[in-house]
Amino acid sequence: MFKLLHSFTFCLSLFFVAGHYIYPQTNSSYEPKKIITIDGSEESNNPNAAIISVNTIDYLSPVYGNFFTFNIHNITNIQTGYDFQSNGCSQEVWYDINNGLIHSIFTHSNEAVTPWSDRTTKYFFSGDQGVSWIELGNVPTDGARSGFPAISGLSTGAAVLANHSAEGGTPTRAKIFIDNSIGEFNLTTYDPGSVATGNPIWPRVTVDLNDNVHLISSINATTGTFYDRLVGGVFDGYTEYDGDVAGAYSLAVSYGGKIGHAYLGDDISNEGDVFYRESFNNGISWSIPVKIFDATPEISDTSYGAIRGISCNFYGEEAAVVWQDALQGFSSGTFFPDAPNHIWFWSPNVNGGNAIILADSNNVPFAPSLGTNDVLLPLSRPVVGRSEVRNYLFVAFYAATSDVFPSADPTTYFAGYFTFSSDGGQSWLTPEKFTPESPLRDWRYISIAPVNPVVGSFSTVHMVLQGDSIPGSTVNAAGMPVGVTAQYYHVSTSIFVIPVELTSFIAQLVDNNINLNWSTATETNNLGFEVHRKILLDDNEGEWKTLGFKPGAGTTAETQEYSFSDDINNILASSFIYRLKQVDYDGSYEYSEEVVVENTTLIPNEFNLSQNYPNPFNPSTLIKYSVPENGFIKLSVYNLIGEEVSVLVNEIVDAGFYEVTFNATNLPSGTYFYRLQAGNTVQVKKMVLIK
Repeated sequence: MFKLLHSFTFCLSLFFVAGHYIYPQTNSSYEPKKIITIDGSEESNNPNAAIISVNTIDYLSPVYGNFFTFNIHNITNIQTGYDFQSNGCSQEVWYDINNGLIHSIFTHSNEAVTPWSDRTTKYFFSGDQGVSWIELGNVPTDGARSGFPAISGLSTGAAVLANHSAEGGTPTRAKIFIDNSIGEFNLTTYDPGSVATGNPIWPRVTVDLNDNVHLISSINATTGTFYDRLVGGVFDGYTEYDGDVAGAYSLAVSYGGKIGHAYLGDDISNEGDVFYRESFNNGISWSIPVKIFDATPEISDTSYGAIRGISCNFYGEEAAVVWQDALQGFSSGTFFPDAPNHIWFWSPNVNGGNAIILADSNNVPFAPSLGTNDVLLPLSRPVVGRSEVRNYLFVAFYAATSDVFPSADPTTYFAGYFTFSSDGGQSWLTPEKFTPESPLRDWRYISIAPVNPVVGSFSTVHMVLQGDSIPGSTVNAAGMPVGVTAQYYHVSTSIFVIPVELTSFIAQLVDNNINLNWSTATETNNLGFEVHRKILLDDNEGEWKTLGFKPGAGTTAETQEYSFSDDINNILASSFIYRLKQVDYDGSYEYSEEVVVENTTLIPNEFNLSQNYPNPFNPSTLIKYSVPENGFIKLSVYNLIGEEVSVLVNEIVDAGFYEVTFNATNLPSGTYFYRLQAGNTVQVKKMVLIK
């Protein structure tokens, strides 16, 4: 585990050196478990602060980075006074791969001060890749107070929405709302109920390949987290596991149907640790949790440990997990948001299964997180998505800037950052800031679509987030102005997804060997090529057989050359058919086109005319024949009245296997006969031309 062992020199100001901030070491600390936001008395702000307002901002110009261009669109012209979207990593956008549609959900209130009695979650829908949006309505629809939403969807394209709400007069608790069809906004409510210790809130959801809904939630100010599964409209019932509360958990589903569950530990011996488990049978049973990050305190009882933000996804069938850490005092339960911290990444096949640092002061300039206590660190709340194919990984997070709101307790503005990996997390692009510099806004609660579409050679990544003229949440404000000022945004960027581009594939017979040669122009995540062969003897086609494997070049934009030799001595076949199976590191694969080599070294033991293929045909068909000895042959085509309409072969040939294409473009539809003659031996077959 990475631990920062050196200390930081105390100073009163920030210095910018070589693109990075040098931090003061301070005594500022928070006790996050006492700051958890929920309905009721713990929501507080300063009701005497001045209420301000701002105009809705729509960013018409893209944000240009060194590698990416980010397009930003305002989702709606409404603004919210309840600007605290999540206690952990947000899950507020879902891309419907099957139908090319985007769904998003946000906590909203028209009020500026407590108690936000109208607090609800608003559900939005886009059919044009996020350029424009339709507000479908509030969830739940009965007007009950709700918040802290999550979103996923069924294979039908119907959205699966979740939040904690008091719909139907129940205590506030996690519930699931499933639309009847795509964008219909005809919601059915599913209430998993309560547990012995209370009513779970802060839901996270995912949907497996059988359209079962999986739910994680937790209870305020208690230990333990709860998992449930909705199958056929009926919940299995909550089961408890030792996890941290307030959204410190994440669910994901792989293309193969594996369910991943990443979470933070909460037991006294596991606090600040990160765990991962998975299910291979749609949540019926789970693997033993694996500790993927150990926050064992130093002797001083102060160490870096995970806190709040965690998100998981898949690279192929391998888990991909990101989280944030913080400098913490484990005995006191405090953390230090003004101290530098890190974003981490883990996958079992990366770095020997040991977590790596994805972002820190070496690649992202950031400042201390000052002011309002939203349990945000200088680097906060990473979220991970993937591409539809090729399994690129995308990570977004937000970083504290040097901009602060001047008040009695100056509060930091945050900016959004984005990075990606094309090799399963082995390497990452230097994170780029994707939020605009002007006008100054506080950018938080970034969500990224779990699966993002690939069209042609590009994957478009879809994100949503909140931008506010007032930094920090009104919920936890101290001496800050308040207002209905926060706005919702969609951000997209397109990434060139480099395929394994096969430029040539050639097979040649040399003596008793068939030499295969192929080349690629580009490769991404290319583990290598399996070489497959099947044989054809007369009209009988064999099964594909794997002959060998040629390692690939991984990811490269340079031309690569490959070769393979197949010894066909003593193999009885008239033709050999070859193909390549290109395999990625994540196990996904594609087949090449097939190439056919006629076996001219094999002498047939009989004179034979094969049935043409295809038959019927239009306008061309393939005719194969074999002759056992050298001699003169003639292959002709006749119509029904015996007229010769085409001569395909009329020459001396060597013994062997042959094929010829007959093109009947200039002939009318009907029945024809083709006749092969060698000396006194004649064979005739019928074929049908249909135009």
